[in-house]
Amino acid sequence: MTMTPAQNSVSARPKSSYGFWIAVCGAVPSALSIISVTQRTFNIGLQPILLDIVSYYRKLVSPLFGFLPFEIPGWYKDLWLLSAVILLAGLRTLHVHLNADDGEVQKSEPSRVAKWLTLVLLYLPLALVASALLAGFLLLLFILFGWISFYFERGQHAELSPVDYEGKAAADYFLLSILLAVVAAVAFYLTNAAG
Repeated sequence: MTMTPAQNSVSARPKSSYGFWIAVCGAVPSALSIISVTQRTFNIGLQPILLDIVSYYRKLVSPLFGFLPFEIPGWYKDLWLLSAVILLAGLRTLHVHLNADDGEVQKSEPSRVAKWLTLVLLYLPLALVASALLAGFLLLLFILFGWISFYFERGQHAELSPVDYEGKAAADYFLLSILLAVVAAVAFYLTNAAG
């Protein structure tokens, strides 16, 4: 089976290590949020060292809500942070499609400074505000549905346009981050049970 030039160019593209490390970094606070909310919900006893980790995470998160004149429940703080991380990763995923022009990904690669400015000035405030409604979970369902339908409609070996490839790669990293968070939370509780 011969591949078209478009397939060759897409399949030869390396996956971004930047996207991978964003996924890993997003998995850490996500895992801590999952661990904390499940520990609060099911009142799970923790080994002293693991309890220290969860307590430290909660001390870091609490000041984010210190400016409010009323008390926020702990479970909501955990879900809010998890929603914010999901939104940050998801907005980056959707950003690929927003930067698409006539079926092509724009050729000019933004500088690292521009990427960080976009993250801090646009995505972070949007994620923090939208997370008050726990909107990250809706975005997670939206991207997951798109990712699944992509495989059913096009298949893994279908010809991909540059926009499809970039969008799929971004969605892959987004879902990898969620998967890593869930695996880390499971490993945390397995460690707790073994100790």
